[in-house]
Order: sequence, then structure tokens, then C-alpha cells
Amino acid sequence: MSKIDKDSDFDDYEKLKNETIRDRVNEIFRNYPKDYIAKLEEIGFKYFEDDEDSEKFEETNAKPVNKRQRNLVAYFENKCKLTKEIFESYSEEKASEKPNYPLLRKYFKKANKNLKRLILYGLDNHPGRIDLLCDLSFFHEFENILSILISYYTKACIDQENLDTFMELANDFYYHRFSRCGCHIIDSGPLSATA
Repeated sequence: MSKIDKDSDFDDYEKLKNETIRDRVNEIFRNYPKDYIAKLEEIGFKYFEDDEDSEKFEETNAKPVNKRQRNLVAYFENKCKLTKEIFESYSEEKASEKPNYPLLRKYFKKANKNLKRLILYGLDNHPGRIDLLCDLSFFHEFENILSILISYYTKACIDQENLDTFMELANDFYYHRFSRCGCHIIDSGPLSATA
């Protein structure tokens, strides 16, 4: 047997192993939505709680360090109105090389009405942006806005012409809302230190 055959066999084995694990995880979420943590631990996963104390410390001490962040804080604290520039500042902050996630995260955890308005403004103008849908999903963890969340995910799915992106949206909604293992607003989505 040549090295290429061995590599191909190994790749096939890894692919089959990953598919099996994925199928088992999906089955657990489907069949044990209230006890998925224990069931995942039974198949070898380890569960870790977020370090709430370190997040709280970061958020308490988070200060705006540049003009963009100061403008966002001014908006969140009702010192200015929502504008396209404020929305762009929010998008730029999240996309920056070193975003100030603790600063943004504390407004999520306060269920800040202006932050919600900013996210909805973004989704009204860019209905398929997964990062904004993820932000809305994270916001829902602090204020029950399930009907709004469903409405915006539904609109994004209906408007989506690319089947792969549609599947990504549908899976994103499922994992954020039902598995409770979804991202928390960092990278593609929410703002948790453990995304």
C-alpha cells in the first residue's frame, strides 16, 4: 500500500468519524433539548461554564478608547440619535483589529433599547447579514424578543437565493435559539469571551 493510499484511507476515516460525531450531536440536540449537556458529556465532550466574573470585571472597567467608541456610547446613552454613521461605527468597531467587545457586551447585557434599535436598523437595511442576526439572537438572551428574532431570520431566509447561505441561516437560527451552544457575538456573531 502506497503512502497516497494510506493518506486517502486516513482522510476517509477522519471524514467518517467527523460525520458520525456530528450525527450523534445532532441527535442529542433533537432528542434531549433539556438535557443535552449531560448527554454530550456521555459521548466524551466536556462542559465548561463561562467565567462570568472575568466578563463582569471586563465590562465594568470597559471604557471607550477612540472616537468611534465614544460615539457609540453617546448613542447608547441617549446623547445622540441613530444615524447611518452610528450604524457604520458599530459595524466598523466589530470588524476592527481590536474591537472593544467588553464595552459593547455590557450594553447587550443591559438590553439597551438603543442597541436593539441599531441592530434592527441594520437588519432593515441589510436583511441577510448573519453577524447582525447573530447580534439580535444574543440580544434576545437579555430581553425576550423571540417574535422579532423569528421575523428577521424568516425574512433573511426568504430573501436568500443561495441555498448554502440559506442552510447557514437556518442552522444558525437553530443553534442560537435551541442548542444554547451558539456563538456569543464574536467572530461571526456575538460578544462573549468564549465564542
